[in-house]
Amino acid sequence: MMASPASSKSSPLAKGQAAVEVLVYLGFFLLVFVSLSMMFMLQINQDIIQREYLLSRQVAAQVAVEVDMALEAGPGFNATFPVPTQVAGQPYALVFTDAGSLYVQVAPGRAQSVPSLFYFPLSTRRIALGCAEPDEACPGNRMGTYRDSNTDRTGLLRTEWRVNVSDGTLSIANIADPASGASILQVS
Repeated sequence: MMASPASSKSSPLAKGQAAVEVLVYLGFFLLVFVSLSMMFMLQINQDIIQREYLLSRQVAAQVAVEVDMALEAGPGFNATFPVPTQVAGQPYALVFTDAGSLYVQVAPGRAQSVPSLFYFPLSTRRIALGCAEPDEACPGNRMGTYRDSNTDRTGLLRTEWRVNVSDGTLSIANIADPASGASILQVS
């Protein structure tokens, strides 16, 4: 008995079904791969944010200890402290406010992201900037004002002093206010 020609050769319908099955399997595995990749990328991004937060907190705590030391030492104290030049591989600035707070402002790592801020309370509100931007010794240092939206509806006008620490140092001096005799910390 002879086999029919259709049974000895695979039909075009069977070849098409096999190709569709391969494409379905390939699509499924591609979907799983893309999903796992997205999960890993989100986890890595969260780890970077967490590391940035921890390093910012350490820098702020270190600076707060130095501020407290300068306050305890009294007028005449003048010191330069080493600080990290970057936080999580990004440049940052220290922002002191007359509300008695310190912000570590980390520059954004990507083009469309916003700078991250870490807040730390200080034990003094009497702060001044030692030298500002026009002085060639202090590039990037500047004084500014902002509206504090936390106080009331109108927003109290506050002063902030931004200190560039890209050189890896922070200078703190405790001087006596000529009018009141109270201590003022100069940061630069």
